[in-house]
Amino acid sequence: MSDKYLKHYAEPEINSLKNITAVYQHCICIPAFDESTVFISRVIGFIERHPASLLIIVLNQPSDKSKSDCSTNNNLTCQQLLQNSGQSAWTNQNLQLVNYHNQSAVLIVDRFSEGLTIPANQGVGLARKIAADLALQLISQKVISCPWIYSTDADVRLPDNYFALHRQEKSPSGKGKTESVAAFVAHYEHISLGSNEIYQATQVYQARLNAYVDGLRYADSAYAFHTLGSTLCVNEKHYAQAVFNNHCTNHNHDCTETCVEYVKKKLEAKQSLRSTKVPSCRFWFFHVVTINSKRTVSYTHLTLPTNR
Repeated sequence: MSDKYLKHYAEPEINSLKNITAVYQHCICIPAFDESTVFISRVIGFIERHPASLLIIVLNQPSDKSKSDCSTNNNLTCQQLLQNSGQSAWTNQNLQLVNYHNQSAVLIVDRFSEGLTIPANQGVGLARKIAADLALQLISQKVISCPWIYSTDADVRLPDNYFALHRQEKSPSGKGKTESVAAFVAHYEHISLGSNEIYQATQVYQARLNAYVDGLRYADSAYAFHTLGSTLCVNEKHYAQAVFNNHCTNHNHDCTETCVEYVKKKLEAKQSLRSTKVPSCRFWFFHVVTINSKRTVSYTHLTLPTNR
């Protein structure tokens, strides 16, 4: 399935991944749009503390932004800092591999320069997919040894035991046997470093996200979990299978009738959720996953407990 997906559905950047001789243990995918350089020292410090880690950063910009937009300057500044703080090891088209200490590296993907921008209606979803497709290709080339694709955001602070998230590769099925895990969706917490007013607004926002999942749980949905790209860890085999399957799904439903968030016809929505036929617009490749509810993830500060 991975080979078929890479051949027919992966983003074109994967074709540039040639002649990379290094081998990495883990990979992290981060889409970055209009970010300040503050996050760079944090993520570089993280991968340097974890030997042979590869960070894939997709610096992106929507096609409807002008060339003079400040987001272009921010992307360019981030790109230059990433290049200058390490040692360039490999370049091909819009990809550049930069080495850092402890055999770790950053793969910089330029999707902000003229002619390389992302379609305005695809945004961070496509940027995250580009990074994940690159990770999948590198796993297939045995450049990355761990088959789990970690996905997060630039504003997340990762704990030192972050890569322990995938190690529970089996979970109880409730029927006396274990089942394979396709992905982990970690719990998270929004923490505001700004004013009290911002903090209160952030807590309201998180409460709303939690209420959405509570609604799914109330409807007995098999998909009662958060679908935030910054909290994901996906097995490469299931990533290829789920994205491949959803490429064949048409967006032909009415979101206001089938999604709990915009529910109008409550009975129909509840029946739809119970049937586990959840609209692909909401869940995309986060298809059928097993949740490890004992792990925690935070925005700006992320922790994973040592007890498993």
